Amino acid sequence: MIAQFVARTAAPRLAGLILMDTTHGPLDNLDPDLIDAAVSIVRAQGISALADIMAEQEGPLTTPAHRRLLAEQPGYAEFNDRKLRATSPGLHAAMAPLFPVAADRIDSLRQQPGALPGQCCIGRSVRMQGRDDGDDRLVRWSW
Repeated sequence: MIAQFVARTAAPRLAGLILMDTTHGPLDNLDPDLIDAAVSIVRAQGISALADIMAEQEGPLTTPAHRRLLAEQPGYAEFNDRKLRATSPGLHAAMAPLFPVAADRIDSLRQQPGALPGQCCIGRSVRMQGRDDGDDRLVRWSW
C-alpha cells in the first residue's frame, strides 16, 4: 500500500516497482475494532507482541489461498512473520486504520509510466499482462 502511494506521488524517483502481498483498494473485511486493538497492542507492547498474537490464531486475512500457500510453500509462514516483525510500530499504527477505508488506486497506478497491470496467481508466479507493445512476461519470485 505504501509503495503504491510512492508510485502515485513520486513516480520519477522510482526505477521500477514490483508489488506483491498487496491490493489496490480497501480491505473491507477488516473490523475497525480489531484494527484499533492491534494498534493499541503495537503502541503499548511493540510489533513483536502483535506478531506473537497473530501467529497463534487465524484472522480476517487468513483465506483458503493463504492456507494453501502455508501448506505448499516451505518457509512462507516464516517469511510473513519476518516481514511483520520488521515493520516499524509507528508505520503500522499510522497505516493500519487506513486499510479498510483507503481509496481504490488501480486506475491511478495504471496511468504511471511503464506500468504493467498484473493479475496475481496463487503460487510463486504472476502473469504480467502486456502493454500495447505486446510485452507478456511471467515474473517469478521466491521467498
